[in-house]
Amino acid sequence: MTATTRLDTTIATPEWDYGLCAQTDPAIFFPEGRGAQITNAVKQAKQVCGRCRIRSGCLQWALDTQQPAGVWGGMDEHERRQALGVEQSQIERCWEQREWIEQQLASGMSKRRVADEMGVSRTTMARCITQFKTERSVAAGIGVSTV
Repeated sequence: MTATTRLDTTIATPEWDYGLCAQTDPAIFFPEGRGAQITNAVKQAKQVCGRCRIRSGCLQWALDTQQPAGVWGGMDEHERRQALGVEQSQIERCWEQREWIEQQLASGMSKRRVADEMGVSRTTMARCITQFKTERSVAAGIGVSTV
């Protein structure tokens, strides 16, 4: 038997209670049934998310904690899995081009421009840069600040 490690699913946003989902029937975000019944509920949930001021934070939390079900931040579980797969391939591309990325940053190119040149999202670039710093710090035997 193998041990399973769960990601921390603590909601870390102070505005969580202000999400429109808090004022909506939760069943539309976690629909049950088949076919059109689920399709309609998911569509309703996405409409609620589309009007919500904390949508992006909600989606980021769902992606970070790999929520396996429901509509979070306007994406259903299938869309989130796809988004994570795309980001993973972008992260792999960054690791393959790590030396070039670090050279560009050292020469003064902005993170934004490096991300654009690489064809990756700015969020992915920021994550990779943090990973690069962490790896260097671990190799040097010191702590790292991600701030």
